[in-house]
Amino acid sequence: MTRAEKNFITNSLKVCALTHKKEFSIMLNDIGVWVTWHEPHWNVGYYPIVEIQDNRDEDREPWRCIYWREGPENPQAWPDFIDDVCRFIDEYIEEE
Repeated sequence: MTRAEKNFITNSLKVCALTHKKEFSIMLNDIGVWVTWHEPHWNVGYYPIVEIQDNRDEDREPWRCIYWREGPENPQAWPDFIDDVCRFIDEYIEEE
């Protein structure tokens, strides 16, 4: 994955992924990123859930999960949560 492709994914996450209760997904060069929303229960509100899957290596399980995390219920904390996801992408997904 090139630096430009990583930037495209992280910028898309920052701009699009925080729309309240809207699912978001992007797939590029065998990397898939999904943002889903936990439905509220009597004691829990909405919060984002992020999963990143990798399908780049033929010797590994296809579309294996390399990152899965539940975000906070507090909407003011969602940008920091997405920033953490973007840091993971920048640091752990190799560039070509």
